[in-house]
Amino acid sequence: MITAFYSLRDFYRDNGAHLSGALLPEGSRGTVSLLNSCGRSDGAAGLIVTTAEKAKACQLDVLAEVAGWAFRGIEPERMGLAPAVATNEVLKRVGIGFNQLDIIELHEPFAASALALFQFAKQTYDHAWAARFEEGRVNPEGGSLALGHPIAATGVRILLNLGYSLRGSPSYRWGLASACASGGMGGAMILRNIEK
Repeated sequence: MITAFYSLRDFYRDNGAHLSGALLPEGSRGTVSLLNSCGRSDGAAGLIVTTAEKAKACQLDVLAEVAGWAFRGIEPERMGLAPAVATNEVLKRVGIGFNQLDIIELHEPFAASALALFQFAKQTYDHAWAARFEEGRVNPEGGSLALGHPIAATGVRILLNLGYSLRGSPSYRWGLASACASGGMGGAMILRNIEK
């Protein structure tokens, strides 16, 4: 629990030498800042999506089965909410309910966007993202805010986190990977634990 307030003045005093560009004035009330945004980071990732037969023939290490996916767009200025829209669509395609998801990997580029998505999803679809977060089932190994946002590798990182979490938890059957993208796009993919 944070017990002391760390002001912008304190932040600039401690970190100003490493920053360039305009500084926010003391007392600013913005919801997105470099203090609550995921950092861009270096990274590379890859995975193979193939049939079960081909994976077996090539002796590949199978993490999970792709049960379904969906992409949906909304107004660009609300892009952080698009994962909730895509999630609703993929749940319908796969034929399961939100409460059946055992684990969720969400790309949250900003803390504010995750909180807004939780509220929007509850109001629009009655999907209880906040409750799943409180249960430790959303980004249990850390999401983009904690791990960074390696451009062109974030999606694969999310899927790999999800796949390893499913395989490491024999009681888990269904996992969701969901992310927003520029322009108002959102994507969601449901993975099924191959052991279940």
